[in-house]
Amino acid sequence: MLWTGEGGSVGVGHVYVERDVVSALRAGDVDNAIRLYRRRLVPRLVKSKVSDVLTRLVTDDIRTELRDLRFDDPGRSFHMFLMLYEQRQDLLPHFENIDLHRLEFHLPFFDGDFVASILSVPLDLCLGHGFYTDWLRLFPPAVTEVPWQAYPGHRPCPLPIPAGLESQWSRAETRSEVEAGRRRLLRVADDVLRPGRFPDAILTRRLLRLARWMCRFRSRRGDDTIRSAEFYDRYWTVSGGQFVARPAVPQEQ
Repeated sequence: MLWTGEGGSVGVGHVYVERDVVSALRAGDVDNAIRLYRRRLVPRLVKSKVSDVLTRLVTDDIRTELRDLRFDDPGRSFHMFLMLYEQRQDLLPHFENIDLHRLEFHLPFFDGDFVASILSVPLDLCLGHGFYTDWLRLFPPAVTEVPWQAYPGHRPCPLPIPAGLESQWSRAETRSEVEAGRRRLLRVADDVLRPGRFPDAILTRRLLRLARWMCRFRSRRGDDTIRSAEFYDRYWTVSGGQFVARPAVPQEQ
């Protein structure tokens, strides 16, 4: 059994429930809120005709989920959407491989009663780790004696951060980590580009070749393109190249 703080940052700190997203939702501009949440829903690697369909489908699905989450505050509906989907996605690798690593997580931030109590707090008090930081003051002094790194743009740590520490949000990888990652991405690109394998119907081959070339010469600008290719190739293979673009969900007037 391992203790984990999964769920603390989104559940209590309200990461991704940013003020511009909340403002757009309260103004009834759901599509803009979705764009602010995910400024690019589909990578450029995906062919434009497929990208347009995927972007529409993702937007329609998020809009439908938000409509079905009936909170008085639309911003709170968005927070609940993240708890149900974004947070679930984060834990999928753990539970999908639990038969291999044989570890169980203790997840106090996902306790049902605890989540319900957080949802009862007015949303504006929670944004930017506001409630989170105020709540810490009620714990024994030892809890707040050690400084912590706050999310950029969120409530800062009230304690001075020791000089010379590297931020976890911009941590520079070691040379060995970078090189290991580069070799893995080159293998991924080679595998996806293999003759007879590449999903030409949905991805643009020349963009992946360009990303592979940049990776080979130690430029990291194409890394995300290769990771996207890996993701789409995996599901293209699982589906046998068969997919259906569902019609758009009519918007409510």
